[in-house]
Amino acid sequence: MGGDAAADRLTSDAPRGAGPHPAGGTSLPVSMWLGGVLVAASLSLVGVAALAPRILETLALPPTAIGLFSSVVWGTAILASSAGGALVARWGAWRVSRACPLLCAAGLLAVTAGEPWLFWVGAVVIGEDLGTVEDWIRAD
Repeated sequence: MGGDAAADRLTSDAPRGAGPHPAGGTSLPVSMWLGGVLVAASLSLVGVAALAPRILETLALPPTAIGLFSSVVWGTAILASSAGGALVARWGAWRVSRACPLLCAAGLLAVTAGEPWLFWVGAVVIGEDLGTVEDWIRAD
């Protein structure tokens, strides 16, 4: 009997429709979307590292630039993560998750634009994306 009362307390405070599956059977499309955003965010960093020899040759940058690129990306991600909670609180995790692929694309376009200064702008934009992705994952 004590177990039933505990279960009632756990479920009585939950808002309507807050069960394990969203209403209308939308859990699979939402999961696929969020998984795709995570893959895009990860590949935006890994893809640059994989193409680094060609990118660095084109931009006439030294090989050490790819290590600095990763440092700029992750440093920006740390800063973006601290501010990302406010974005999620204001616009919601779903809207923020829809902006993340746009940040990925903008960062990759900047990296591949052929200008050294845009290479570093791309690092900052990709870092903003990676930092924001972490916040909306924790919010959902």
